[in-house]
Amino acid sequence: MLEKNGIREQAKKDSQKSIAGGLTEQATKDHLAWRFTGSAARVELAMLSPNHHKSEISNAFAKIFSGGRVLLADVPCGSGAAALSVLTTITELRAQSVLPRMPLEVVLVGGEISAHARANFTAAIQDIKGELEKQAITINDSVMHWDVCDLLSNTDLIKQLTLLGDKCSARMLLLANFSEFLQGDGKWKTAQPQFDELFRHFRSERSSAIWIEPQTNKASSFFERIIKWVGLRKFALPFSRDETEENVLKDDCMVFNALDDGKTFRTQLAVIRVDLGI
Repeated sequence: MLEKNGIREQAKKDSQKSIAGGLTEQATKDHLAWRFTGSAARVELAMLSPNHHKSEISNAFAKIFSGGRVLLADVPCGSGAAALSVLTTITELRAQSVLPRMPLEVVLVGGEISAHARANFTAAIQDIKGELEKQAITINDSVMHWDVCDLLSNTDLIKQLTLLGDKCSARMLLLANFSEFLQGDGKWKTAQPQFDELFRHFRSERSSAIWIEPQTNKASSFFERIIKWVGLRKFALPFSRDETEENVLKDDCMVFNALDDGKTFRTQLAVIRVDLGI
């Protein structure tokens, strides 16, 4: 994606400004260049748990994507850092015989407000399909416009999830890097009714929501709000408890920079799991 967007050299440089994405092509390129790698690393950290935290987060990924037909909803998907990390990590774990190579069909639905980011995600999915197929993973993808602050846009997303997820044996709702917009920009009150609908309609016998954020003060305050919100909903159950019995699992590790083998960076993770069973 860096090559296709002409930003490989930009990505090698340090960011000189705060990057939170946006609707313009330049905002999307800046986010892709300077934030995509960190976002992807947080998802991998949640899945792999290299520090051996006794958490049900990594277990949820392993169980849901063990085989069969699975619905993966990635909102807001951006250029695809979260979902692409899930798919490629599972692919590599299968290639290394860590996970069984059972036939897996992933019905992927991405929701994103930026047309430029949606185009990046759609192109990236096509690029990795061949590697996924080598590990008995097929993917049916649908990336659509989604505005969390708009009731009709949210209804369209829910309709798509309902139609495509009808015959799926398991479901995962993946949310990542949303605290800056919802908490920092003060959009939670406007967005909350849409989250009520989305979480309620995503319920099934095997359904979980995984919400991943960086370890920032805004994210910590935001997760406190989310946990209180979930606690008032009878259809949702926080299930992120680790050995510290906290609802928010926190972890960190050093990550090799894919653009420079001689460099590493620290990724810090905060994540909650919410079960949406019937």
